[in-house]
Amino acid sequence: MQQTLFLLVSALLAADACPGSSAWGHHAKCSMKVTFSAPCSDVEDEINARVKGENGWYDPHNKGTYGVVKAKHGAMTLKRVTGNKRFTDLMDFTFHSTSDGGCSVEACSESQVTSYKDFSTNYCNLHDLYCGAAVGCNVVEYDLSFTEFLNDCGEHQASTCRAVLDFSADSAAVASTRINSSGSEGEVVPKVGMNLLHSIEEMLALSDTDCTDLYRLDDGMCGDICLSKKLAPYAIKFGPGLKEGNCKSQGYTVYDHDASINAGPLGKLKVTIYKKPAAVLRLVKEMFALSDVDCTDLYRLDDGMCGDLCLSKKLAPYATKFGPGLKEGNCKSQGYTVYDHDASINAGPLGKLKVTIYKKPAADGSSSEAVAEL
Repeated sequence: MQQTLFLLVSALLAADACPGSSAWGHHAKCSMKVTFSAPCSDVEDEINARVKGENGWYDPHNKGTYGVVKAKHGAMTLKRVTGNKRFTDLMDFTFHSTSDGGCSVEACSESQVTSYKDFSTNYCNLHDLYCGAAVGCNVVEYDLSFTEFLNDCGEHQASTCRAVLDFSADSAAVASTRINSSGSEGEVVPKVGMNLLHSIEEMLALSDTDCTDLYRLDDGMCGDICLSKKLAPYAIKFGPGLKEGNCKSQGYTVYDHDASINAGPLGKLKVTIYKKPAAVLRLVKEMFALSDVDCTDLYRLDDGMCGDLCLSKKLAPYATKFGPGLKEGNCKSQGYTVYDHDASINAGPLGKLKVTIYKKPAADGSSSEAVAEL
């Protein structure tokens, strides 16, 4: 039942099951579905064994270090510290048993700093924990066969997942690792001289009198940053969504909190986050408001269950257009007439949306648990 609810809620939100990121603005990630012929117990055990480094296993991608953030049966959140010890990525794995005895896994790795390219690091974070001997990976206990279905994964070169760079002090004297903006390891390049590094730091320096205000809108919030006039034109050109100006000019006048962008060895840049006044927020809430007389019934079928959602008539057309599997109507019209339970979708500051889960009647007409494996 927990697995079915997870799939329904994820689909209704049209979002990936990712750990989230503390980055302000765009950040690299990789989300995908992976199917295995082996049972989920074997897949979980193999991943756990590699995370622990059992039987001499080590991360083949620059010898990063894995750790467990939290775990329970059927789900785990992991972290990986990059081989140069500078950055940490987070990963989520959710395991679903399939009717043929195999396992379907929703997996996502997400960078925790603002980023645009990651040289396949987020993909490798996941891939290296289950890949088998057939593709050149070292195995601890179970040699797993798998198929990957990429969802949102910009870079996914498996060949880079088994490349180790030398991060020793001797090597650092002649070369440094190129760190892309996500903090992931990249190719080896000549070491940057300290004078050049200081020049870059000076270009990034912020001051009240010699910087350009930039803003970016994201997820109902607005972020202000004051960036050196020398760098601001490049930030606008290459930074998705960044525009010259400030949040207050866009109606985001209520201070929310301060955040920072990790610029690697150059330090951190301050970002101030604003939100719109409550009056504007109330208008948005009204669009999401559910009522018996002013909402459209939507449903979605998944894994032998059906989820009903009554969504504002103003939003329903967009939900059916962009929400995978969402259709106008209700579960009862599809033969799912037995109430199972209520669930809710967290819509952030807009509150929660109610979802009602139904199942089909049992073959004998009773309302016992559905036959489908959940």
